[in-house]
This record gives sequence, C-alpha cells and structure tokens, in this order.
Amino acid sequence: MRLKELERAEKIRLEELVKEQALKEKELQLKFDLERFKIEYGFRDSVNGHEIDILRDTGATIDLVCAKYINPSFSGENVWVKQPLSPELVCLPLAVVEISGNFGTVQTKAAICGNHLNQYGRYLLGNKTAELIKGNLGYNFLPVKILNAVQTRSQVKAAR
Repeated sequence: MRLKELERAEKIRLEELVKEQALKEKELQLKFDLERFKIEYGFRDSVNGHEIDILRDTGATIDLVCAKYINPSFSGENVWVKQPLSPELVCLPLAVVEISGNFGTVQTKAAICGNHLNQYGRYLLGNKTAELIKGNLGYNFLPVKILNAVQTRSQVKAAR
C-alpha cells in the first residue's frame, strides 16, 4: 500500500515538472517571437536621448510616445485620437520629439499618452515621420509587410 502511494506521489511530481518545463519553453518561445517581431517591424534608436524600441505603424498618421520619454515642454497643441476598435475619441497633447539614429536626426511632433500605458517602452512611428526619415536615408529603412487585421469596405470590394 505504501509503495503505491509513493509511486503515485512520484508520478504527480513528475507531471508537475513536465508542466513547469513546458511553461518555461513557452515563455522562451514568446520572448523569441517578440524579439523577432522587433527585428522585422521595428528598430532601436534614441527618442529625446532615451534608447527605446521604435515600431512602425503604417495605419497611424501621427507618432505616439509615453510621457516619460519627452521633455516637459508641450507644443500647446492637442490631437484627437481614435482607436480602430473603440468608438471613443481621446484628446492627447502634442510635444516636439527628437528621433536620432543611423539616419540622422529628425524633429517631429508626437501625441503623448500616459505612463501607465508604457509596458514595454515603445515609440509608435506614424506615416509622416517615416516619410521624413525615409527622405533622410534615401531608401526605405524598414520592410513594410501588409497585415490585414481589419479590412475596409474598399479592400473587400477589391478582393471580390
């Protein structure tokens, strides 16, 4: 009887170890996927002297950055921002930011979101600033891959 209890306890312990190992492998895979995503769709450069990841957002017309990466000098302007899946508009202040990298230095305006949204330290690069940087380099600095998470009516009609 005692032998069966020991065997059952050993089996449970072994199952727990296997589960822990699977969780560790999954976590490593997620970290690897995140790094690969950053390499494919972004780069790491300086925004107002802070080294952060810059991700290209082909659907955005304006840049977005968290307040902790900007100087307290706002431009006095505001912008209304709407997220694709939310009907509400949010009023965000604009600030002048300086982006530096191997392409040189570009000054532009970015919408400032709260620090509570800064989980991973990212700067979302909009279309206008991407064009400025592209003009400095003379070529497209990031490969653009089209991902259709949301299709417009015109895209649906064109696909038919």
